[in-house]
Amino acid sequence: MQYGENPVDFVAYGPFGEVREFNRTYRMQDAGLPRGQFEYSASVGGCRGPQCSATGNVDLRYGLSPRWTLGAGVDRFWRDSAGSLTHPYLSATGVVGNAFLLEGEAVGDAVLRGAVHVEPSVNLRVSAEAYRFAQSVRHPILTPEGRTSQYTFTAFLRPGMGLGGPWLEASLDRISTAAGPITSGRLGASLQAGNARLLPAIRYQRQAVGSLSSSQTFVGMNAFMLPEPRLGPVLGSLTARASLEFQRGTGAANASMYLGRSLTRGLRAEVGSSWFRGAGAALSFMLAAELPTVRSYTTVNSGPAGATGSQYIAGSAIYNPSRQGVDFSGTGALQRGGVTGRVFLDANGNGVYDADDQPLAGVQVVVGYLVTHSDSSGAYRAWDLLPFEPVRVTVDSATIPSPLWVPVIGTALVEPSPNRYRRLDIPVVPAGVVEGRVTWADSTRLSRPTAGIALVLTHRETGERREVVTFSDGSFYALGLRAGPWDVTVTPGCLAILAASSEPVSFTMLTTAEGGSVSDVVLRLR
Repeated sequence: MQYGENPVDFVAYGPFGEVREFNRTYRMQDAGLPRGQFEYSASVGGCRGPQCSATGNVDLRYGLSPRWTLGAGVDRFWRDSAGSLTHPYLSATGVVGNAFLLEGEAVGDAVLRGAVHVEPSVNLRVSAEAYRFAQSVRHPILTPEGRTSQYTFTAFLRPGMGLGGPWLEASLDRISTAAGPITSGRLGASLQAGNARLLPAIRYQRQAVGSLSSSQTFVGMNAFMLPEPRLGPVLGSLTARASLEFQRGTGAANASMYLGRSLTRGLRAEVGSSWFRGAGAALSFMLAAELPTVRSYTTVNSGPAGATGSQYIAGSAIYNPSRQGVDFSGTGALQRGGVTGRVFLDANGNGVYDADDQPLAGVQVVVGYLVTHSDSSGAYRAWDLLPFEPVRVTVDSATIPSPLWVPVIGTALVEPSPNRYRRLDIPVVPAGVVEGRVTWADSTRLSRPTAGIALVLTHRETGERREVVTFSDGSFYALGLRAGPWDVTVTPGCLAILAASSEPVSFTMLTTAEGGSVSDVVLRLR
């Protein structure tokens, strides 16, 4: 379970081969807290716009039950000419059943808000929201000036079960203002045709000012095209998006067309043009870089009013305890987690990285769906994981510098914590190779075959098991055995087929930094 929608597919198998399938969505509200959990926060800073000079907030939240969370707080805005504003507030959010999400909020001198969201599945969503705005505040910040109330209804329907199938959406808004009411609605759809997604829509708006009223109706189409390799190496690598909208009675209202292409891994460019009736045409260019350490978006627009440009850079810095430094990520750090550690040759076998241990570079570590490699200091890191969701950490032994070295931790489950790294060091220890053979104890049976016999090697201290099969002459070979006592046995299945018995054979693997070896291990069948 995570915040937001959690769609789950259920398959029930009954008697006589009966199978029933259904889907259900479990909604986890963003503000939900466990029962008895208390959270608080405080913030203060300068305003980004001219509406105020400084702002501050204190927020308190408490988990009343597993389904209900209460909130309270106060917003403060410092202003000079229009007077400062103070807005205390109370809120409550909760889930009823598995489909109904209820929200309520009261903000002093600002707004009363209530909302009901019905989401029985990912294929059907219906929401209704109501607002009542305060009228006594001069130049309000939290609410639109002159607006008295607002009612909003939205609906989403996907007739089929496929997530890529067609769907319908609709919205209706009724806004009351000091000048008069405004009614607007929209009906849209989405259709998939090959590599193209078509989104037709119709929208309507009616505004009344006193005894006069006006209405507008628009019909439009948005289209998105994925790369089509059949068009060749140039055209086949392009993505396209376009829009066209007509206003009833006046003709075309706006149009746009954009083409994009991936230049290198993580670098993408897009160029296009847009046109709005009464404003003319404009050209635009965008260069997007989504790198492991930073995200950057550069845009340039040129139109009748002149040329403008913007540069947006985003990233996050996370303290990495494995190398006592700071890592940079192009994704956000809040509400995400990571796994880090060090891969090293554990000379003394204590499982802890000491001054005499050798860091191993270039070792591939797979953390969930992320693949990373250790650097020159042996440190590896994987970021952008879902907190509290256990992930499997595995080591690709083929990338360890020596085939006679084995990781102490072949596979481990780690539960990432939010906003930080969880540390998992991976010691690597010297291992060895064992050689031996399987033979018959009775000299009169030496002609019987000893090929293809399955053997099990078990480390008596750790319980680690290795399985090998004898070659055509009865010999066997196993690489990468860690130091310590081992037992070799023939599997019960092979003994049953051969109608034979065999006693286990023990040996001890002694290793150095270069590895170790044991030979002439003989198992006798009777």
